[in-house]
Amino acid sequence: MASAADKSELIRLARKGKVDGDDGFRVKLLDLERGGIKGPGHDYGLDFSKKPFYRTALWEATWKNHEAIVKLLVEKGATIDFKDYQGRTPLHEAAFYGYRNLVEYFLDKGHPIDPLDNFGQSPLFRAAEAGRDEIVELLVSRNASTNLLDKDATTAQHISRRLFPRTAKHVRVAALQRRLEEPLRDKGRGNCRACRL
Repeated sequence: MASAADKSELIRLARKGKVDGDDGFRVKLLDLERGGIKGPGHDYGLDFSKKPFYRTALWEATWKNHEAIVKLLVEKGATIDFKDYQGRTPLHEAAFYGYRNLVEYFLDKGHPIDPLDNFGQSPLFRAAEAGRDEIVELLVSRNASTNLLDKDATTAQHISRRLFPRTAKHVRVAALQRRLEEPLRDKGRGNCRACRL
């Protein structure tokens, strides 16, 4: 049976991004597989994480945009939407950092498009918060909900408008919203905290 130290090493290697070689991720993954660690599951699978952040190897590889490692882990059965201590999934982070390749990959593999973190925010919020127009457009085109309110009663559109007032980024979100869903403006002005800012 693989030890917690072995599983922690897998997380470290996922973050580092070295796939091949005697000290690479692929070799460590095969060693753990021989030790009975495979598929989903926190204690006996590839979803091991530890305090304080509870981030798995898949989450760490996503954060650093190590696509080859992400694909290896998903092929081996790691839970694609495992949440960290803030309730954020790998899709939340890929959207925030603008990793289109990983956002598309996760969605193609069946990751839910609108998982909410502990703050009530979906990956669309994270992309809007970081000013990732391309990711916002991709998520909205894949039917991400644009009218969700987070715990501060704010929508992704309002976050974009508040953080990027001198750019057209918020306009893109609004235009896409009008095209794909009932417009927020029809629900009444001033319904969210951002409108009052």
